[in-house]
Amino acid sequence: MAGPDFAGSADPDLAYLAARVGDDRTALAVFDRAHANDALPAAALPDGAYTASRLAENDRAIYYLQQTIDAVEAGRLEQTPRQQFATRRELADRTRTWGINALLGYRGMSPGSISPVPGLYRDAAQLVGEAYWRPQGYRDGSFWEIYGGVVQTVYSRHGGTSGSDTTQGALGVRAKPLRDHNLVLSAERRIRIGSLSFSDWLLRAGYSYGVGTDLRVDVPDWFTFNVYAEAGRFLQRKQDYVTFEAQAGRSFRMGDADSRLVLFPHAVVGVDYNSARTAAGYNGAAGAGVGIALRRWFREDRYNAPRSYLDLSLQYRARLAGDERGKGVFLRAALVF
Repeated sequence: MAGPDFAGSADPDLAYLAARVGDDRTALAVFDRAHANDALPAAALPDGAYTASRLAENDRAIYYLQQTIDAVEAGRLEQTPRQQFATRRELADRTRTWGINALLGYRGMSPGSISPVPGLYRDAAQLVGEAYWRPQGYRDGSFWEIYGGVVQTVYSRHGGTSGSDTTQGALGVRAKPLRDHNLVLSAERRIRIGSLSFSDWLLRAGYSYGVGTDLRVDVPDWFTFNVYAEAGRFLQRKQDYVTFEAQAGRSFRMGDADSRLVLFPHAVVGVDYNSARTAAGYNGAAGAGVGIALRRWFREDRYNAPRSYLDLSLQYRARLAGDERGKGVFLRAALVF
């Protein structure tokens, strides 16, 4: 008995058959022909998007996701509010090719950000600006970026150095090589700008994992957990560091399903290590405490879920071990655009 004839077929059932045996290229071709012949059911549009995604055919994935939203709005496809938001979130991720981040932190910067020497918290406030570009876009969830930024210490509580003399530049390349895991590898050149900054090469690896970190439109509150770990080495200074931070709590949407304001009371644990000892003789510090964060999501449209947010966070940590920098008040303001 002859097998199915995929060549020239516009039968969606054959597309699913090809996908089941791992032939996504043939499956996408059949999905495309079925769609061109108005023979593709609306329920198959998301499957066309996910098939294109596995092939890193980002433009085709975007097209099928947009068609999915059109079908929902026209009443040809049913999706729950959560499914609709997930489709729009997928589109927002896939259409992003550049971004700008701005951070202001007192006693510790946001994990993953540029800072003079990550892990060395002080009673100081630092301001960071960063821009990045993804030359090949989102692909299949793995991507790479070119980025650059500057950081400056804008305040020091105990008369430490601050101002233009502390301005530090950075230029680098980072990559997320795995589709399903948030592992980011970076090679970064620190550039001396202020008289108290330095030039060096930094290699670093960061990993993050989160549950409930995105906006929810289907429930008023939800469990949220996120963790970030990073390790890096300055090559010329022969200096190593490790940072770790975990937060767990409950997010509350402040308003109805159309609200974009989220309150996040949480518990926090932070640990850092640096091969350069402090004046007190410590290599590391650990602290734990409680915090509250307020996030305002914005910049969305018909197809895209909110692509930007402003986040304000206040924490108080008690010292668990190591240096005194692991305890006290931690303030952060982050703009992700």
